[in-house]
Amino acid sequence: MSAGDMDGARAYWNKDQMSQFWERLPDKLRVCLEQPHRVMRLSSDDVPVTVSCASIKKGTGNKAYLFNDILAVVQGHVVLEFPLALTWVCLSATNQQASYKIPLQCPESELSLHCKDLTVKQTWLICLAETIGSSIHVPMLCMNVLDNLLEQLKERHQLSYAYSQHPDWKGGTYTGSWLNGLPHGHGEYGNSNNGIQYKGEFLNGKYHGHGLWLKCHWQMKGSVEPSWSPAFGKIRQYNGHWKNGLMDGFGVAKYTDGDEYHGDWTAGVRQGHGYIIEADQGKSRYSGDWINDQRHGYGIYDDKVRRYRYLGNFQHDCYHGTGIVITSTGTYCEATFAANKVVESQDTLLMDPNGRSFLGKVSGYFQLSGKGELILHNTKITGSFVGNWFEGKFQINHASMDCSACGAESYAISDHHPPITHIDQRLCSITKVSNAKWKALFERCHRRLGFPDGEHGSDSDSLLSIWNYWHLVSSCQYKPSTPPAIHKQFVIGNTRLTRANSLPSKLNRTSKRHPVSPVKQPFSHVDSPELKKSNNDRLCHVMKEYLGKAFADSEHHPLGILMKQLETFYHESYCGIGASRFLLPHGICDAKNMIKQLHNIVRLFFPRFPDDNQQLSMYGFRRSSPIDDPEDYVSIATGYSLLQPLVFGRIFPTLFTLYVLQHEKDNQLYCRGLFNLNRLSPTDLASQLECPQLFVKHLSADPESDIVKALHCCSKKLAQISTLFTATEILAHMVSTFTEVEQNVLLPLLGGSKGCSGADDLLPMAIFVTVKANVPLLGAVLHYLCDFAFDWYEEGGDYTVTNYEVIYSYIVDEGKRLQLT
Repeated sequence: MSAGDMDGARAYWNKDQMSQFWERLPDKLRVCLEQPHRVMRLSSDDVPVTVSCASIKKGTGNKAYLFNDILAVVQGHVVLEFPLALTWVCLSATNQQASYKIPLQCPESELSLHCKDLTVKQTWLICLAETIGSSIHVPMLCMNVLDNLLEQLKERHQLSYAYSQHPDWKGGTYTGSWLNGLPHGHGEYGNSNNGIQYKGEFLNGKYHGHGLWLKCHWQMKGSVEPSWSPAFGKIRQYNGHWKNGLMDGFGVAKYTDGDEYHGDWTAGVRQGHGYIIEADQGKSRYSGDWINDQRHGYGIYDDKVRRYRYLGNFQHDCYHGTGIVITSTGTYCEATFAANKVVESQDTLLMDPNGRSFLGKVSGYFQLSGKGELILHNTKITGSFVGNWFEGKFQINHASMDCSACGAESYAISDHHPPITHIDQRLCSITKVSNAKWKALFERCHRRLGFPDGEHGSDSDSLLSIWNYWHLVSSCQYKPSTPPAIHKQFVIGNTRLTRANSLPSKLNRTSKRHPVSPVKQPFSHVDSPELKKSNNDRLCHVMKEYLGKAFADSEHHPLGILMKQLETFYHESYCGIGASRFLLPHGICDAKNMIKQLHNIVRLFFPRFPDDNQQLSMYGFRRSSPIDDPEDYVSIATGYSLLQPLVFGRIFPTLFTLYVLQHEKDNQLYCRGLFNLNRLSPTDLASQLECPQLFVKHLSADPESDIVKALHCCSKKLAQISTLFTATEILAHMVSTFTEVEQNVLLPLLGGSKGCSGADDLLPMAIFVTVKANVPLLGAVLHYLCDFAFDWYEEGGDYTVTNYEVIYSYIVDEGKRLQLT
């Protein structure tokens, strides 16, 4: 209605008019309606209307009285009161123009005022709107425009209502925000009958958003559970996200039996990734994937009662598929499971920390039951076995014995790998690392990035979707202060995109407001050799800075949240009662697979992010200038070099613990040898190592000389590798130390130029530096470098590690010599 449409408003009745009205009213109705503060605004006696609703019999006359606080409908001696604060006028565009009906919405009922013409309708609309606004103390900012006033009255806050008839809310009271007669926004609901309490967000009368749900006591007789709620029978508290009245998203549930679940929900059931602590099982813990309220997919189960850990696949709440069992005594079992039992038809690997191992048929609980190979120290026995693994007593049929075998060492990988990386090659032969291991976590990250189904499309669609969506939900620290305009045309690889206003609607709604990337727009894939290093460094710096912030923000950014969850899951897999040196191959594969999958996620942000372990051929970003200049194209480092510090900074402590366990025995000898060599004086140590005689004389004659000081500087530098965690950084530090020993110590000592010193002179000096550096756990460090540095480091790293392996072997042999004596 226009500005002049508010002229039909009527004033409130005065005291004389109200007195006459109460006197005319029958006593029964007067007792129900009369209140000292109540004043009439409009009556159907003056402006005729009839009322229809479910509580009124059809075909009988009724009257409507609009007071300052309620709308009263009288039918005979029956009075229906509708508080104006909880009454909404719900007019549609067609209803307002053509119909003579005024629909009203209340929390538990719907009613309509039927007018005889538009004039009557206008009068009642104006009076209803103004009276409702006055009852809830809304400032009348739009007095002359009825449409705006009705729109202003749709949302209401801090109003309470006690439900008495609603099937889902009967017996409860809601206080909070409303929209058109339904709880909408933030509010609180409590029901003393069934003990249910909820505080959080609502949408159209249902839990929606984040909220805390409580059940204070057991359901009482006659109480009502919401018909749209999930099966809350065992849940006593839920704190998390909701969707359309069902638990959906991330949430924490506490159960009546003491169990506690933290993880994903879908349509009221546990689905996605999460962990549960089982109170009735000694606080046993499962962490992994869920489908339809059951453990299904990859997971980790710590059984605190039987004291073992299972890492593997689940199906319908049972061990099913390949998996690993680690007992509290250190026994390692790698097998195929079905319905919580080992599949007898498949080979199973059993290993003990004392060197005993078996590969063959196993059934039940570590019960040997068929053909296999048993290794006892230096003896390999092949035959058919029957007996329990833990009892150590076996019945062997058709046995053959090989005393030349060197235990598990005969299965070590030694063809082209350095000796320090010897690992039993039977490990990881039954279980295979799969991308499905963290499937639920990565799907959750995809959903946070704006892909509801957990999948993403082509490069162009993914690039626009992810930046447009993420810039809407991200905090200001990820948004440029002055977003540059999107180019009218840009190229991603060979795919050319048109201007923003011709994009699909779901992308176009944000593309004009936010940039596609925090760096310049992706241009074309070129192979021009004329590139400037400064551009390369600048681009690498931009990407490192952004990824560094993203991975560090574990509360808001999807990459940071994902990395925190992966870190936790990795720690749960390889620490605690299940920590074992036998898990090292699995930890290595998981770390590499983690980087690979994170690489795919990062490429959603940067579509031309370098391929795994490969140098990007060429990739550039076009500047604001429309002229294509070769200087505008730059190359960047490998994807691994950008992700390695971010990932290994989080998982290195857990991963390195496995390396330490793998080299535990050798490290004892290494520490003993290192301690003994450090007890010697510098001169005696140099003599024992057969360092060059010039150095021995120089060391005894002038301990404060520049050459000796340079040697001590090299030792201090080498000692710093214990503070590093990235394989390439550690290797670069070791290469640099080795080079400084040659250039700053050996060459000045021999008075020659580079290349005149041989390995016979350099190696003893390097041993001297290593001993004085007192590097702890050197064997574990070298093994770590062999697994994670060679594929991405420049030429020369392999040579350096080989030299340090010789140094490590010398110190270990010194420890063995002391052990024998």
